[in-house]
Amino acid sequence: MYHNATVWHDPERFDPTRHLSENLTTERRHGSLAFSAGRRVCIAQNFAVMELVLSLAVLAQRLTLDSATREPIRRALSFTGGPDGAVPMRVTRRDRP
Repeated sequence: MYHNATVWHDPERFDPTRHLSENLTTERRHGSLAFSAGRRVCIAQNFAVMELVLSLAVLAQRLTLDSATREPIRRALSFTGGPDGAVPMRVTRRDRP
C-alpha cells in the first residue's frame, strides 16, 4: 500500500511528511492504514499497540518532558482536539533512585 506509485509520489523514498494532513488527498487518506483493514487486517495489530503502550510507559518512567517555550499551546479545532502545530519539548533523563 505504501509503495503504490499510483497513490504516492516517489513511493520507495522514506518521507514521513507525506502523512501530514496538508499532504493527504482523499485518495491518499485511504492509502494510509497502519495495520490494513477488513479481511487483510494485521494479525499482530493488538500486540503492536500493546507494545507501543508499554514502550511509552517505560520512557515516561525514565524521561521528563518539559515545554521548551513559554508560548501557550493552542488546541486545533478538530475531532481529536490535538495541538495546533508543533509542541517544542525539552527531554531530560530522570534521576534513578
